[in-house]
Formats: sequence, structure tokens, C-alpha cells
Amino acid sequence: MELLGNGNTATTPRFTGRPDFFLPTLMTQDPHRGGPDFRSAPGTFRRPWATLPPANTNAKKQITYYHSGRVTDAGGLFGARSLSGGLESSPSYGGATSTRFTPNDWMASNQVHYMSSDRVRDSSERLRLDVKRLCQEADDRTRRTQDEVGRRLVDRIGDVDWWKSEVVNERDCMRTEIESLADAKACLERALAETEKPLYIAQECLFNREKRQGVDLVHDEVEKELTREVDNINRCQNELRGLIASAANQLSLNRSAQNELEKDSCDKGKALSLDGICRRLRNASGGLQNHTGIEKVDKSNSVPQTWVQFTRDNIVRSQNARGASRDLRCGIEQLLNGVSTAIMNQWNACNTAITERTRQYMDTRNKLQTHLAKVSQEIYDLDHSIELLKRCIQEKGSPLQLAQTRLMTRVQRPNVERCRDQVHHRLVEEVYQIGETVDGLKAKLRESENTLENLVRTRASLEQDLNIKNNSLFIDKDTCLGMRKGLPMLPRMALY
Repeated sequence: MELLGNGNTATTPRFTGRPDFFLPTLMTQDPHRGGPDFRSAPGTFRRPWATLPPANTNAKKQITYYHSGRVTDAGGLFGARSLSGGLESSPSYGGATSTRFTPNDWMASNQVHYMSSDRVRDSSERLRLDVKRLCQEADDRTRRTQDEVGRRLVDRIGDVDWWKSEVVNERDCMRTEIESLADAKACLERALAETEKPLYIAQECLFNREKRQGVDLVHDEVEKELTREVDNINRCQNELRGLIASAANQLSLNRSAQNELEKDSCDKGKALSLDGICRRLRNASGGLQNHTGIEKVDKSNSVPQTWVQFTRDNIVRSQNARGASRDLRCGIEQLLNGVSTAIMNQWNACNTAITERTRQYMDTRNKLQTHLAKVSQEIYDLDHSIELLKRCIQEKGSPLQLAQTRLMTRVQRPNVERCRDQVHHRLVEEVYQIGETVDGLKAKLRESENTLENLVRTRASLEQDLNIKNNSLFIDKDTCLGMRKGLPMLPRMALY
């Protein structure tokens, strides 16, 4: 700094304005080049604020890190100083040269720098410790979070695997039940088809028995049993058709439950695969990417409670369907056994009735044949009797002619010789006797001829009735029993 003027009139240069930044910046001289080194050992000036030296009473200083300090001269020792305003002389000191700072200012400035350095280094050290602690806490928290996520993934995988095993087990049971019910339904359909044969046979028997003739066209026990058999088969067919419809409906419900179980099992399998992939992922795994904002996207369709309830509802629905299916199969088995028993019993009843009716026909036919033989024999004998009567009547013509001729001849006796003697009386009696005999024979002949006609009519009636019986016997024995030799349907005591 240059001094202007002489000793008496010299003025002290001063700054035109109060400096905003007065103290020099830190470390203006490199300590490694031989200059003074004001740095102290670590911790040398790390003292609390209470032990610091008192501030200079002549100056108020404001010091900040990496900024020049501002020093205010309260007593006007230095006058106004300005870095930008240049130097001004102070007339109060005369010709003496005035320094800028006092030793106390210099010491205070050094102490401020030391304390600022200690404070900043303490703050930095605390910051480093906080950063290290925060990093360790972040690592620990991240590791604990990942471990917890891993454990929860393991638990979730266990839950999903357990419920999947339950779903798969129920699905397999349902699949077996569907196969069993389908087999039972097929048995029902075969049984329904098998009932067509006995129904056809019963209807054919009724139709053939309509071909009976005459008095044999009677509403007998056979016709009653055949009509009862037709009604029984129609009733069984209606029950079978109704149960087939129920089985088809139950199969639809079972398949619907099976589809839900298969879909649930497939979904759980995919979930297990994805959770397994998540469980095997590590921080060093390849393919990791940032998905910014994915934590804000919620595509969940359920919560654990509704998830469990959904699977439980599917299993319960399947179990209920299987229970109904088992009950239906038991009903099918009972119905098949009942239908088979009813049809077989009625079949046997009809066969028994037809057999009994056939036996009656055969007995009647045998009796008719016996009577026909007797009538025929009687006709034959009566024919001989009639021939005998005719010969006898014919033979009585000669004696009658002889007697009449004798009477006629004796009438020609002359006069008194025409006496009514014993001969005449006897000849007259003979003529009357032969006439009466001939009349009696003719009457007997007419009676015999009438009887013969009755016998012929009776024989014709017997022959007609015998033909009717033979026809009825052929219908019942050969036609009806011929069609009913085999069993109408196989007995089913158990399906499974």
C-alpha cells in the first residue's frame, strides 16, 4: 500500500466502503512450499464453544466456510474500507501509517478458521458416519425385507401347492365319478333298449291272440297278464327315461365342476411356476429390469380370504356334485334291479298263464276229440240203423202185398162163400199190423234221420270247435310261448 503526503499532512488510505468480504480465503499459501502452515493436528482445536476466547470488542466479525469474513470496525480505528472503492486517507492519524488489523484480530481470525475447520470436519465425519449407518441400515432392511419376502413366497408356494393338491385330488375324484356315472347312464340306456324286446313280444302276443276264433276269443287270464306286462314295461321305460335325463343333467353339472377345478388347478400351477421363479431370483440374477411405477399398478382380483374361499367353494361344489352323483348312481342301481325284477316277474307270470291256458286248451281239445270220435261212431251206427230200417220197411212191402193180395183174392169168392172167417179177420189184422209196423218203422226212420242230422251237426260243431281249439293252441303254445322261450333282459344285481 502506498503512503501519500508528508508526516504532518499525510493521510491514511482507507476504503471508501465497508468491505463485504474482508478476510482472505483459506489456504492462500501452500504449506508444502516452505511457507507458514497454520494447520494443526486433528483435534487440536476441537473445543466446545464455551472455551473459545472472547470475541474482539473492537470488531464484530461474521465468518462462514468458504466465504471471506466481514469485519466491522466499531471504533473507527481503520475508517471505512472498501475493496472496490479504493483507498482514502484518514486525517485523524496525521502522518503515522495505520495497519489494517490488530494482533487480536489476527489471532481471532486464525481461531475462527481453526474452529470452522473443526466444525466442518466434525459435521462431515458425522455425515459420513450417518451415511455409513444409513447404508448399513438400508442393506439390513433390504436384506430383511428380501428374507421376509422369500419366507412369504415359501409360505405362499406351500399354501398354493397344498390347495392345488386338494383341487387335483378332488378333480381326480370327480373324473372317476364322471366315468362311473357315464357307465351307469350307459347301463340305463342299454336297459331301456332291452325293454323294447319284451314290450314287442308282449304286444305281438296280444296281437296274435286277437286271431283266436269263436268262443276262444275270450278276455282270459293270459290277456290280463299280457296287458299288465305291457303297462309294466311302459312304466319302467318312463322311469328309465326320467333317470337318464337326470343322469345327463348331473353329468353336465359334474363336468362343469370338473372344468372349474381344472381351470383352478391350471391357474395354481401357473402361479406356482411364477412364484417359484420369483423365489429363485437373486440380486445377481440375470434379466433383472427396472419397472418404474409397477408398485402403483394393482391388478389383483382377490385377497387371501377370497382366494381361499374361491378354491373352497369349487371343492365344496364338486363334493356336493359328487354326493348327488353317488346318490343318483345308487338310484340307478336300484331302478335297474327293480326294473329287471319287475319285468322278469311279469314275464314269468305271463308264461305261467299261457302255459296254464295251453294245458286247458289241450284238455279241451282231447275231450272234443273223444266226443267227436263218439259222435262219429254214433253217426256210423245210426246210419246202419237207418239202413236197417229202410230194409225192414222195404221188406214189409211183400208181406203187406201178400196179405192184401190174399184179401183181394178171397173177396172174389162167390156168394155165401165170402165169409168173414178167421182167415179173413187174420188177414185184415195182418194188413193192419204190417201197416202199423211200416208206419212205426217209418216214424223210427224219420226219427233216426233227424237224430242223424243232429249228430252230423254236432259232429260239425265239434269239428269246428276242435279247429278253433287247435288254432288257439297253436297261437298260445307255438306262437306265444315260442317267442317267450328266452329271458327278456339280463338280471342286474349290482352295477359296480
